[in-house]
Amino acid sequence: MNPFAIAPVTLLAYLLLFVPMGLGMAYVLTLFFPRRGGPATVASATVAIGIRLMALGLWSALIFAIVDPGDASVVSVFIALNSMMAIVGCWALSLFLRAEEHRLPKDGVLWPALVAVLVVGNEFLMGVTFVLGQVGAAPYGGAAGLVRLAVDAVLSPWFSAAMLANMGFAIAWIPIPPGERFVLLGFSASGALASWVALAPLSGSIATGLLMTVVVAAIVDRVRRDAGTGAYVRIAMAISAGFGVMAAATLLFVAAPWTGVPSGTPLALESLLVMGAETALLARWGFGGFPVPPAGASAPPPAVPHPTTDA
Repeated sequence: MNPFAIAPVTLLAYLLLFVPMGLGMAYVLTLFFPRRGGPATVASATVAIGIRLMALGLWSALIFAIVDPGDASVVSVFIALNSMMAIVGCWALSLFLRAEEHRLPKDGVLWPALVAVLVVGNEFLMGVTFVLGQVGAAPYGGAAGLVRLAVDAVLSPWFSAAMLANMGFAIAWIPIPPGERFVLLGFSASGALASWVALAPLSGSIATGLLMTVVVAAIVDRVRRDAGTGAYVRIAMAISAGFGVMAAATLLFVAAPWTGVPSGTPLALESLLVMGAETALLARWGFGGFPVPPAGASAPPPAVPHPTTDA
């Protein structure tokens, strides 16, 4: 299935919906992380979570409308659109409860995991919506059809481009040193190229390999110059492991006809894993602060002991 094998007019209509939704949802992600760093207030988190939940409901309603068009599905779309009023009400109630004076916890994995689920889940349902809108529900009947639909949605540019926008916004917004920001952005772009690999395996694999090479070369150069902190080395190891997963998924994609699974399943699983893990990691850093000092920061001067005098 080619996600762009549609009429230009239809593609333009899709882009007019996709671009503002994708950029808007990416900006909503930054509401979890104040510009000065640290976790958001409970009031801001209420708005961010509410908007993400509203988007999940909207995409679910649109999927319902595509699969079973009728009065019920049309009503569900209008209800999903009007749920914004409930978000405003919850936000106002949180203000009465002084939620702007309390912040989300810095430590733990629950909130980063929730952010990752909301972000990846929203973009996944958007991918499902666009794929169904292009080819209809007929090719996706039965359990095997649902698996095929999930794979096509994850490997479509609608999902990968939206996730890249989310990661780009978060990496640019969270106060991360430039060196780490470069390798994280390169890692995100490599993961987003899974859709290119699925559509054009040869050129997509070459592009992904070249991008991986650039990122790894930057990591090796920094470590060789002894400019990498312990935190940077841990980031480099995690990214290298992620690249290994990408390479393995690409090989499995090529061998898919002999594995008994739908073509593209390894790539789809790899893309979900990489995007989900990086979103959770960025959220963790956004809540608790990046584990290395900002670029240019210097250590405080050592304390000078006061001279003592004998009585």
